Amino acid sequence: MDEFLEAIKQNLIVNNLLDYADVDNDSIRDKYKELSVLKVDINVPIFYIKELSSLQVLNIFNMANSSDIKELDYSAVNQYKELSSLVISHNPNIRELDVSNLTELNNLFIIGNLNLKTIVGLENLKKLKKVIIVGNDVKHLPGLKLVLDNNCDTKMFNLDVNLYHDLIIQGINPNNYDISFGEKISVGEIYHLSTKMMQDLYSKSIHVLSGLITPEMNEETKIRQIYKYIVKHLRYDFENLKKRDDYVYTHDINIYDNEYKDINSSYKALLDYKVVCEGYANLLKLLLNIENIEAENVVCYINNSKEPFSYYNHTASRVYVDGNWLYCDAQIEDDSENLKYFLQSREDFEKTHKLPETKTKREIKC
Repeated sequence: MDEFLEAIKQNLIVNNLLDYADVDNDSIRDKYKELSVLKVDINVPIFYIKELSSLQVLNIFNMANSSDIKELDYSAVNQYKELSSLVISHNPNIRELDVSNLTELNNLFIIGNLNLKTIVGLENLKKLKKVIIVGNDVKHLPGLKLVLDNNCDTKMFNLDVNLYHDLIIQGINPNNYDISFGEKISVGEIYHLSTKMMQDLYSKSIHVLSGLITPEMNEETKIRQIYKYIVKHLRYDFENLKKRDDYVYTHDINIYDNEYKDINSSYKALLDYKVVCEGYANLLKLLLNIENIEAENVVCYINNSKEPFSYYNHTASRVYVDGNWLYCDAQIEDDSENLKYFLQSREDFEKTHKLPETKTKREIKC
């Protein structure tokens, strides 16, 4: 048996197919219609599946947990010209995705791929029915107006809140299309915003930035001004956090499957000024993105917490400055004029926070 078939047997889940006992037969490769990949890393690279020429449904879910995320080649995905549904979720090792040949796609869900920066070929797709592109590191979608014009009958077109700025730069009026927006919160959850909500959030963001930023400011000064604004104006929403927790415990449901998920959002952060830690981080990321400054949320744990460590229950931020990732935590700051957790190295930040061991290649350079 070759390494491809061995990988199928050991690492992939295959739906509506023959039993694994028959996988030794090379002819089966042309019969695969649906495939879910649970893990993609340097041991099970994506090119293993390039031989499955008849795929119609491809789901790639990856919870890689290595000390050094490896960038992998996902170009093989673009060869599946019969694909009607593609899901790529939480893959830290994908940097670029080409879908230009996937002209039969109806469903496209690209969610939570923190290092994914580029998606190309969307303008070739004219049969899209449901689209979600949320929680990635994509700041620009080329030809977005053409994509929207080509898919006027789309039932769902949900873009990341951080792509709204790109939409405006491209001269697209969101009121002319049936678009909604989303913001990744926690693990696998999305806070949805209508076009009206997104317009209110963006308008308020531009207003705030106009009072904070001047053209002559350098990048670090811009970051400091935005960070200080968040520390000064936002307050921790203990009241709704308690209501959410009480509701969850009473109804035995997912912690974010309720009306209080907005306390994690940049929308509530800027329009109500009361959120939990992730709301602080999401607002910082949104405002910095508008200023073309790269920022990410970081799940972590505060070392001085009274609770015993069991999982990462806090969200802080990191900002890419002069070739380095520097960390900050606006939510636990006491005073906007006396910052204690602003743009720290990972080493200094870990004196007060426990961070996951997983690092990106760029962070290792710090």
